[in-house]
Amino acid sequence: MELNARSAPQLVGYIERRLAACGARGKVIPSDAVLTTQLRGGCIQRIATAVQGEVERLLSLDAVTARVQRRFRHILPTAADRTMVEAALARDPARPWTAPLWIHTLDIVNPHYDAIMAAVREELLETIQHGALLGDEASAPKDDDPNATEDDEDY
Repeated sequence: MELNARSAPQLVGYIERRLAACGARGKVIPSDAVLTTQLRGGCIQRIATAVQGEVERLLSLDAVTARVQRRFRHILPTAADRTMVEAALARDPARPWTAPLWIHTLDIVNPHYDAIMAAVREELLETIQHGALLGDEASAPKDDDPNATEDDEDY
């Protein structure tokens, strides 16, 4: 019987029988060094995810962003320049109509970049000073290793 004439379960069974007949013994597990590297990398990623989640929870980056955006409402244009969009599209009709507007945002926002960054720092400091970081310590996972020290930070 040809392979393509078999049903999916028949084909899987055939392949498994042929692999067994050839001495295949299951899934290949890499060397101890590869296993260790993968495990350590996974642990580092879980720590990073936990830190980022807690920082987001404590500082509410969306709220900080919204407050900074409100502080710079005065730089927002009251109308878009249709003639600028039409001229840009006449030069390059393949571009989306949003492209010239997006490029124009640089002209509007960039002159205020330093002030925006200062506002971000002010908002973060205010958030920290008003106790946002006084969260409950009970939610922190406990250290299972009683012999662990602060010097165990070497990854």
